[in-house]
Amino acid sequence: MTKGGVVSLLVSTLLWLPKKLIFEPIIEFATTKYRWALVIPIVLPMSFIFYVLTNLRNKLIYWTSSSPKRHDERVARVVTQVKNRERFSPNTQMCTARPSWHSMSIWRGVYKNTMFKVDLSSFIDVLEINEQKQTVRVEPLVTCGQLSATLLPLGWTCSVLPELDDLTIGGLIAGFGVETSSHKYGLFQYICESFEIVLADGTYVKCSAESNPELFYSIPWSHGTIGFLVAAEIKIVRSKNFVKLSYEPFTRKETFLKEFDAASRDETNDFVEALCYSPDKYVLMKGTMTNAVETSKVHEIGKWYGPWFYKNAEIYLDKNKAGVEYIPLRDYYHRHTRSLFWEMHDIVPFGNNILFRLLLGWLLPPKVSFLKLTTTPRLHQIYKQKHVDQDLLIPMETLGGFIDKSEELFGMYPIWLCPCKIMKTPVRGLINPDSGDEMYVDVGLYGVPRSARPEGGDNFNTKEGHKAMEAYVREIKGYQALYAITYMTREEFYQMFDHSTYERVRERYHCQGALPVIYDKVSIEARGEN
Repeated sequence: MTKGGVVSLLVSTLLWLPKKLIFEPIIEFATTKYRWALVIPIVLPMSFIFYVLTNLRNKLIYWTSSSPKRHDERVARVVTQVKNRERFSPNTQMCTARPSWHSMSIWRGVYKNTMFKVDLSSFIDVLEINEQKQTVRVEPLVTCGQLSATLLPLGWTCSVLPELDDLTIGGLIAGFGVETSSHKYGLFQYICESFEIVLADGTYVKCSAESNPELFYSIPWSHGTIGFLVAAEIKIVRSKNFVKLSYEPFTRKETFLKEFDAASRDETNDFVEALCYSPDKYVLMKGTMTNAVETSKVHEIGKWYGPWFYKNAEIYLDKNKAGVEYIPLRDYYHRHTRSLFWEMHDIVPFGNNILFRLLLGWLLPPKVSFLKLTTTPRLHQIYKQKHVDQDLLIPMETLGGFIDKSEELFGMYPIWLCPCKIMKTPVRGLINPDSGDEMYVDVGLYGVPRSARPEGGDNFNTKEGHKAMEAYVREIKGYQALYAITYMTREEFYQMFDHSTYERVRERYHCQGALPVIYDKVSIEARGEN
């Protein structure tokens, strides 16, 4: 080795040792034990800057109306990309080029590493609002926050508008979307009038319930395994300025279940949801849109300095007294955004403290994308071992038994309960009731199970817990949302989801070899979490 090589090796070693022995252990300890120490000074400012730039960009588009006019050009580029795959990489399956860290799921999809990536990053515009048809046409990366900000000033809204700002329309269609109006309107897919798709061979098609219905009913829940969604037409309804929201506390499960079922079947309620704080503590919330308010009861829940929504609801349980508030409609739609339901408590335990809210509440929420980017390998392992992030659709009549099962397996609270009508469609999709429309409940389990915490024994087995939960959901004829992780075998997965129409459509449009099947995108192996 030359003298210069020896010097270079010494310098490299001197730089490497502090990094490995000092800086990396300090960063690992801080992000694992005190994650807020990284989130507050780095992730929150990054997220805020991103939101500001995004809002400025959206306003520019609104003023100029130039970008939506280029939609056809963007579609043509996607067609070209898909056909290039046939020419240059015919044996490679396709997926979108959107990085895994950019999705709302906390898990990482390693399947993208070996696939041909199709870039849809420019599909971010509201294309057209047709008041006569009562529809809005949007591109797949339009977010719920962007859509509500566009529609509400014009006096319109979507009949189903999920609550987190960053959820994309494409994700709600290719995955699933539910909201507290779903007891009336069902899942987000049911308010979609048509889809525009680029198929595996580069063909552009438009489908609806009347035109190419098999393709139309196969797109929801398909996770991009039939083609690339480039636009969707969605029903809109007239909006009002406020939601009159009633809070009803319950301390007996049987009484709550009866009232929750009744509220879910009462379509005079525009919105219905409940939060379960323990096996015998619940708050039922029923809302109606209104323009008439009692000024003294107006609560702008979206203000940065206010309490997190689930904590605000818990006040009525603590008082054991019902109450009413008038919440601005957009605040209501995004009521769980600032606290990411209740996940922020595990990230910043003092986040709901009045001092934190006054000083730094305006920086919330952090973008999930940036949280993922700052997750160290050790912290990711901890999430795998100790974290549950699942939505499950179960028949209404099984809710009492499910709450008992959840207590046995996880013991984690609060639990989100959102009634949802599952509709029998003319063509069977991946989910479809056997008879007529049926009332289901979306159960949201987000956070750390009791047995995964030090005070609970720190002995949670994530694989056993998830598999037991999945088996129970299959037994009661429910469905697992696929944005998170599934431990099901391929056979179990096909038992839960009806693949008959889906497979027929994939064969018709030559998807085999060009696009993966759903299981190969959502299973534990595809997520790279072995």
